[in-house]
Amino acid sequence: ELPRCIERWKAEGTYAPLAANPLVNLVGLYAEGFISHEEVRHISRTREFADRMDASAVPGLFDLITTMYFHLEGEVPSDDSGDSPEGRWDEDSWRRSLTTVAVACDTLEDVANRAETRSDHAVGLARLWKAYTRTLEGAALESVEPLVRSALEAFNDPASAEDRHDALQFLAEIRAPVDPKEAKTYIEAAARIRETVQGP
Repeated sequence: ELPRCIERWKAEGTYAPLAANPLVNLVGLYAEGFISHEEVRHISRTREFADRMDASAVPGLFDLITTMYFHLEGEVPSDDSGDSPEGRWDEDSWRRSLTTVAVACDTLEDVANRAETRSDHAVGLARLWKAYTRTLEGAALESVEPLVRSALEAFNDPASAEDRHDALQFLAEIRAPVDPKEAKTYIEAAARIRETVQGP
């Protein structure tokens, strides 16, 4: 029964496994140490590679980014994690995986900026989630502010409202220690979006 369902989903265009996604596979090669970040960038820009991508490639890569991020967020190594049977991550492996997420974000932005696959929304997602990733890695909030502001610029249509809301909330968090009044304007803007999306 399952094979028939998969065939039907493929025919309907609703089945897009990450294992068949060329962008995900490319980032996977980086994660395994087979290629460098520069090689990821070079390969992804070739015509031969572009011809292998379909409409599910960019959303699939974003799914990978969020899945890895939330997994790593829940597995932050601690000083005593090595004494716990559940402490599977050592510091170096965890940080290497975070770097892979950042490379995936760069790849997403690069692909989304090209004429044939242009998507301002995807550009904004790449920048916002790279900011989240760098913060999880330990970067100071003020250092990711340019990324968050550039993400906001890319979330420029109604379909991006929910992600614009999240970026405004993050920007408010960044600016609150420096300029509480400015931060309040971002919180209010986010609240207006929430009211619009959720309705009365």
